[in-house]
Amino acid sequence: MYMTVDVLNGEARVDGDCEMAGVPGTGSKVLVDFREQGGALTGKLFPSGNLVDTIKMDDGTTIDVTITDMVNPCAFFKAADFGLGLTGLELPNPDWSLKGPPGAQERLAELRLKVSHLMGWTKMTAGQSINSTMPFAVSIAPPAGYTSLTGSKVKAGDVDLVARFYASGGGFIGMHTAAPGSGSTCLAAAVALPGSIPNQVLGGGPLKSGTGGDFTFGHPSGEMTFHTEPKLDKDPDKISYKTLTFPRTARIICDGTVYIKENRANGVTWQEADDYTAASFFMLGDTVSVQR
Repeated sequence: MYMTVDVLNGEARVDGDCEMAGVPGTGSKVLVDFREQGGALTGKLFPSGNLVDTIKMDDGTTIDVTITDMVNPCAFFKAADFGLGLTGLELPNPDWSLKGPPGAQERLAELRLKVSHLMGWTKMTAGQSINSTMPFAVSIAPPAGYTSLTGSKVKAGDVDLVARFYASGGGFIGMHTAAPGSGSTCLAAAVALPGSIPNQVLGGGPLKSGTGGDFTFGHPSGEMTFHTEPKLDKDPDKISYKTLTFPRTARIICDGTVYIKENRANGVTWQEADDYTAASFFMLGDTVSVQR
């Protein structure tokens, strides 16, 4: 990862006017570049080997997806192709639970499990999938105006597309109240590639053609902007990026010393977490106890 930070008198600045939709307050801008994170969890930028895969659902319908592993793996699909009346403009409840449409949780769970198998996680069970944050399932919709969770107005003319990130953890499928930096980076990587599901939704311009440039999308709490420049190749596994950046805000969270005991209570054994559990720690912090 590459980070560009503002400095003052030789030290990194914290105060600033950079703002991220869905993140409280402002801070000094930290420009984050994940351009070398392709295949972070699976070893391949496109784990299935394809730019687009067609997934057959249990009811006989099909959903086209682009499965991309950049920082964290995501499966992008057009909201209009999902069925059940999904529009791509839905908003979550504050606890991430879905407001609708009916049956969406079950269909999303099925889609995520089948995507996991295409990614090479062939031993993933339905039970494991419902407790794993990865992969994100991400609905894509054309530019549209709506009122965000924070009350701000997202205008259709200000975004290139609209995205909603669905993940699982704690036993239910939920929608991210904003947009995760990891999944959003994956979206910025995919949208710049001609033919991908996110790219198909674009109206035109440099991003559509694969030249790259600035990319802004709408999420439940507002908007997020990336700069992406792909280095295209006929072989999907050889695609790379000159830059893949977005701004984050700096803040001091705490200052102190943490003391960790090396001993442990009698009868307590160490247990190594599998990849799925480890990836879910940030969503299961209240229920998972980690020993180090």
